[in-house]
Amino acid sequence: MNQIELLHHYTATTCVALSVFPESRDLWRVAIPKIAFSNPFLLHGILCLAACHIWQSPSPGQDLMEYDNIAKAHYTTALSTFCPMLDQINEQNAAPVVAFSMLVVLLSMGMPPSNSSETMTPLSYAQYMAGVIRLVRGVRQVLDECTPFIKGSLFTPILDVDHAKDTEALGFEAEAAMRYIEQRIHSDISPPSLRNEYLEATHFLRDCNPRRNLEVEHQTIILAWPAMIPAHFFEEIQEGKPIAVAIFMFFGVLLDILRFIWWSGDKGKKLVEAAAEVLPSGWESVIVWAKMRVGLPCDFPGPPVVLRPLIETLVEVHR
Repeated sequence: MNQIELLHHYTATTCVALSVFPESRDLWRVAIPKIAFSNPFLLHGILCLAACHIWQSPSPGQDLMEYDNIAKAHYTTALSTFCPMLDQINEQNAAPVVAFSMLVVLLSMGMPPSNSSETMTPLSYAQYMAGVIRLVRGVRQVLDECTPFIKGSLFTPILDVDHAKDTEALGFEAEAAMRYIEQRIHSDISPPSLRNEYLEATHFLRDCNPRRNLEVEHQTIILAWPAMIPAHFFEEIQEGKPIAVAIFMFFGVLLDILRFIWWSGDKGKKLVEAAAEVLPSGWESVIVWAKMRVGLPCDFPGPPVVLRPLIETLVEVHR
């Protein structure tokens, strides 16, 4: 497939799924491609995203390996010219840098993996997903550096979503699961500095748990969590620390809300399934809650019995 065909697929199909706000439609369909024509790294990013989209949602007879190779080739080329620009962000290059950074968030989720998820162990899949979303955190740092140069621009509607404006409480089961995790943090994590990192991760996870029926904002709100948690927390996930994995499993439940978006698909469900296999005995109640939320079968005794620790946690809090 040549570049013109990929660009046509992007403008006709891919960018439609990116326009989560009405105000952003012209940004993704018109403004960003226009910027890309004078910034090759951004053009390669757009072509990579289009190839990823086709790879994730192929038509009958399309060669998946071809689009896998095309996507990776454009991604490699884009990064080789994008990375040097991070040392010299200014008013002239801030817009293309921001545009490509936003593409990186989607590419981190939508790129074909090096190994099939079907061949990964549960821990290796959790580690793979931790590496994927860690890129989102790096993007947040780039966007922060570019902010002074893009205020009041077309990027504002996407970057200014207030993830903490929901004051409504979480649902009962989600609140119980979160309280149980926080209880385990207080009892099991030390020293205090590490405990605070874990509590910070759960605090932001609360903020990024959508409570309103505004689906157009959900992907922005949910993907804000990886950008806000402490960097060291990813290492805790990579090492398979149980409470970190349990928190990550909660994020998998949120990610599953986005299952109908092509770059997300079943990643949330697979993350929950993998984390459930990694967690040791003592986490059954949270595992059952997470599996029920994403539609996975439960191999434990009846949910009312297994969920009892979560209910007792809430009862204790409200005494």
